[in-house]
Amino acid sequence: MNNKQKVLLTGAFGNIGRFAMQTLLRAGHHVVALDKDSKFARSHAKTLTGNVSVVWGDITDEQCLIDALVGVDAVIHLAAIIPPLTEERPELTQAINLDATKTFIQLMEQSPTAKRLVFASSIAVFGKNQFRDRPLCADDQPCPDDHYGRSKADCEQAIQASNLDWTILRIAVCPPANAANLVTFIGNSVFEGHPDGRVEVLHPQDGGTAFANAVDCDESIHKILYLGGGEANRLNALQLTNLMLTTMGLSNVPRETMKITDNVEFYGDWVDTEESQRLLQFQQHGPEDNFIDLKLSLGVLRHGLILVKLFRPVIMWFLVRSSPYYKAQKATQKNI
Repeated sequence: MNNKQKVLLTGAFGNIGRFAMQTLLRAGHHVVALDKDSKFARSHAKTLTGNVSVVWGDITDEQCLIDALVGVDAVIHLAAIIPPLTEERPELTQAINLDATKTFIQLMEQSPTAKRLVFASSIAVFGKNQFRDRPLCADDQPCPDDHYGRSKADCEQAIQASNLDWTILRIAVCPPANAANLVTFIGNSVFEGHPDGRVEVLHPQDGGTAFANAVDCDESIHKILYLGGGEANRLNALQLTNLMLTTMGLSNVPRETMKITDNVEFYGDWVDTEESQRLLQFQQHGPEDNFIDLKLSLGVLRHGLILVKLFRPVIMWFLVRSSPYYKAQKATQKNI
């Protein structure tokens, strides 16, 4: 493919999108950055340099997509909503995650130029029940068990049925590398899932590199690939939770705060990234790197971190007891 392309990037100011944009611009591509207008996105847009055009719009607006696709050679489609909102608003999940993607496919098939699609899927297409004794591989069949996973699985089917030059990248767990999204991420996941649930961490910068590199990688066309950090980034859910908490200046939580069940449950699993790494050359960070970057991004909140450390025992007491599982599981242990 032509090394200098006009690339439409949706979700351009999101967790992975910002890094994908940097990589694309460094490679000399012209980036059309499409995202919803917000104070956060505007602040990042002001820092952009290079061959980039910013488009504020909504991917559910067909005319917005038609206008954004003019003259485009390739599309990286990252924009989507994620849990818990997907489970609270299934109709919104349908509109944003699935219907908008199908509209994108139709418009790209009609476009004279935009035939290359790199799509952000998720290991959520495999649900939360971890019954395997090996990492997820290309031959595993999706078995989603929530609205988010089903929306991504349905998108994959629609993309594979199209006549586009597509690549589907299934993303592992990708914690935010900035303080703005950290509290929300922790709030959504801190107690949910089995403490032994297998989780492979992907640094958002590595994710952005993979998406950007896929645009020019002809060998990745018509392939489903996994994006994870590799063997060094394979943790369990309790380790991930405690890494996030200690980043905020808090302490580790005990196993009993998490959902201990007969079946090990956690979103996705470890993933086989041998082929994706060979093709896309993206794995550069270890699991601690996410949290080093988070500490740096906490910058202006450093005085708040001092207060957190000062009141850490009290905060931890309330945090542990806010777990919906802690009291019952501690009581069960006493009765054994």
